[in-house]
Amino acid sequence: MSSAPPINVALLHVQVRHPMGQQRYEREIDLALRALDSPSLRAISMSVSGLRSDLKSDMKIPMGLSMEVPLRAQRAYLGLRLRRFDLVHRMDLRLPSAPVEVVTVHDVAPLRYPDEGSLPKHAAQSLRRARAIIAPSSFAADDIADALSVERPVVIYNGVPTDTFSAEPLAPSTLVKMGIHGPFILHCGGVSQRKNLRGLHAAWGMLSQTDPDLLLVLAGAADPRRSELFEGDERVVLTDHLERESLLGLMKSATVVIVPSLYEGFGFPAVEAMACGTAVVASRTASLPEICGDAALLCDPEAEAMADALHTVCSDSNLREALIVAGNDRAKVFTWKAAAEKHLAIYRQVTEHG
Repeated sequence: MSSAPPINVALLHVQVRHPMGQQRYEREIDLALRALDSPSLRAISMSVSGLRSDLKSDMKIPMGLSMEVPLRAQRAYLGLRLRRFDLVHRMDLRLPSAPVEVVTVHDVAPLRYPDEGSLPKHAAQSLRRARAIIAPSSFAADDIADALSVERPVVIYNGVPTDTFSAEPLAPSTLVKMGIHGPFILHCGGVSQRKNLRGLHAAWGMLSQTDPDLLLVLAGAADPRRSELFEGDERVVLTDHLERESLLGLMKSATVVIVPSLYEGFGFPAVEAMACGTAVVASRTASLPEICGDAALLCDPEAEAMADALHTVCSDSNLREALIVAGNDRAKVFTWKAAAEKHLAIYRQVTEHG
C-alpha cells in the first residue's frame, strides 16, 4: 500500500534589509521543519520583495497588492503564482492572501502604536478565511482575536537555537574596542515607541547617579531616534548592527539584559539572554510575564521602577545568580523542534480536512 504524497507547503516571507525578531522566526522555523526530515512534508521557503526592490528574492510581486486590492483578486493572483503548492504559510500580513493558507501573526502593533505602520485593508477578512492562524504567545493570540474579531489563533511559542546556551563572552580586548569598560547593562532591539526607549532613558538618568561604575550598551542598527536620546552620554555605548555570534557574546558579557518594552508578542531578547546565562529585567507587560515566568525580575515599565529593578539585580550577586539559573531552565522550554512539530501538525490538519 503506497503512502500518501507529501504536503507541499510554501513558507512565504518578505525579504528585508535588516532582519529583526520576525525574520528570526521565519529563518528558524524553516530550518527546524527541514530538520524534522518528515516524509509527509515538503516545505520550501520563498522570499518575496516588491517589483522595484533592489533586494534579491525568490519572487517579485506588487507589494501593494495586499493593502488595497480586493481579497478575491489577491487569492486568484497568488493561487496562480503558487499553484504547485498544496498550502501557503503566509508569514507576513503585508503579503497577498492565498486560496489555501495558514497565517502567522506575531502581534497587532500597528493597531496599538502610530509608528508601527498599518495593517492591510483586508487583513481581518483574510484571516477569517485562513485555515489556521498561529501566534507566538497566549497574550498575542488574545490580542489578535480581540483586535481583529477573528478566531483565537493557535499558540506556538518560538524557540531558542541550541547554540545560544553555549555562547561565550566577548574577549576583554573586543569589549574595549567597542568602548565597553567594566560592568554594563545591555538593551538590544528596536527603537519604535513600544520598545520604550524613552522610559529606559529616564531610568538610566536615575541609575547612572546611584551606580557610577555601570555602563549602558544599546545594540542595534543605527537609528536617529536612539541617537537623539542617548548620544553624548559618555557612559552609554551605541553599537551598530551586530552579527548573531557577536550579539550573543555581548549578551553573555553583560551584567543584566533589560527588556523595557510596553508591548511584545513574544520577546526574543529576554529568552535569548536567559539562554546565554545572563540575568534579565523585563517589563511586567504584554507577553513578557508569560514568556519569562519567574526567571526574570519583572517591573512596571516606568522609569523609577526600572531603575530600582536594575540597581537591585546589579548590586545583589545572589539574586543575579538565582536569575541566571532560573533563566537557563526557563529558556529550555522554548525549542524550535517543538515549534516545528506543532506547525507540521497544523499543516496536516488543515490539508486533511480540505
